[in-house]
Amino acid sequence: MAAVRQEDRGLVTGSTRFVADIPFDGLHAAFARSTEPHGTIVAVDTADAAAVAGVVAVETSDTLALDAFEHLAALDARHARHPLADGTVRHVGEAVAVVVAASEPAAVDAVELVAIDIDPLPPVVDPGRNDPLLYPASGTNETASIDREGPDALDAADVIVELELINPRIASAPVENDGIIATPTPDGGLDIVCTSQGVHAVRDDLARALELDAERLLSLIHISEPTRHICLSRMPSSA
Repeated sequence: MAAVRQEDRGLVTGSTRFVADIPFDGLHAAFARSTEPHGTIVAVDTADAAAVAGVVAVETSDTLALDAFEHLAALDARHARHPLADGTVRHVGEAVAVVVAASEPAAVDAVELVAIDIDPLPPVVDPGRNDPLLYPASGTNETASIDREGPDALDAADVIVELELINPRIASAPVENDGIIATPTPDGGLDIVCTSQGVHAVRDDLARALELDAERLLSLIHISEPTRHICLSRMPSSA
């Protein structure tokens, strides 16, 4: 028996709330992204963006100075990425700079003024090849693999068939793109609302970036009508 869909009523009646529907009084962020699939960042000029009325800050990987991180544990640690591209862009749409402003229109307008100079490099068009290398130091474009531990169940098999499976490219097309709202709380924590299915991964990534104790973050997933969001709420300070 097929599972009964729970989200349809809210979607067809317009009662489902998305992140953009949630009112809040705070700063807005927008990202300047790469238009090149692969290339070396020559320069990022943020002066014009910073001069836009309402802009609070314009940050790049150099100014933020955040460590690279592995979003998924299964990924090759040598392919860890910075929140903003650090020297090299490796796909179209990779975030290079972030604009923080008092309003969404100001942030969006300022992003258009961020000048990104990229020296193009050959793109990867065949994921099965290691030419060109996106991470030259690693010597491979393979970023994830699964290795069995212990005896292999196939060791005693009379016949072993080996094959290579190639999946077509796919693109997620969500009704709502990535979004997040962070609201400071009186006790020094944060209330977080975000669009994500990986509530624990989001919690851990935020805790690491903000230097908070992940075990002290209360993660709640709301799936009731009309709101369907993952919330990480009451994030106390690490002190």
